[in-house]
Amino acid sequence: MESEGFMSFGGRVRRVVGRALAEHPLIVALVIIIVFVSGLSALGYVFRSTRPVIQGALFGHVVEVEGDCMPGPGAGGCYSHFVATTVVVREPTAPWATEPSPVVAMGRSGFDGYYSIDLPPGNYSVFAEDAGTETCSLAIDTTLCPVTIVDLPVQLDLVIDHAVR
Repeated sequence: MESEGFMSFGGRVRRVVGRALAEHPLIVALVIIIVFVSGLSALGYVFRSTRPVIQGALFGHVVEVEGDCMPGPGAGGCYSHFVATTVVVREPTAPWATEPSPVVAMGRSGFDGYYSIDLPPGNYSVFAEDAGTETCSLAIDTTLCPVTIVDLPVQLDLVIDHAVR
C-alpha cells in the first residue's frame, strides 16, 4: 500500500481526476469533448494534407459562396462552404460557344470539396456542376475556365458563386 507522501505519479493523476469527476462532472465532460474534437480536426487535416496527387493531375477544392456580399450597413455577409459535386473537364471552350466542347474527363469532389483528376498534358476548360448545369466563374481571352496541365500536378480551386454582389 502506498503512503500519501510516496504515491506514484499515476496514483496522483487518478486521485485528481477522480476528485474532479466527483466535484465538476460537466467541466470534465466539456474538456473531454474539446480534446476529442481537437483530435478529429487534427486527424482531418492530416488526411487532407497527405492525399497523394498524381503527376500530371488536376486537383483542388470546390467551394460554394452564398449570402449578401454587398458592402455597407445591413449587409448579411458572405459565407462559403465546400461542396460535393461533379467536376467536368472539357476540351477548351469558347465563351461564345453554343454547344459544349467534348468531355475529356470527369471526377467528383468529396464532402470536403477535394477532387483530383488524372489528365495528360494539354489545355482544358474545367467546370463544376451546380443544379444540373456546368458553372464557371472565369473567362480568359477565348477560353472559359482555362487550365494547362503539364508534367506536374496543377491546383485549380473552383467557385460556385450564388452570392449577391
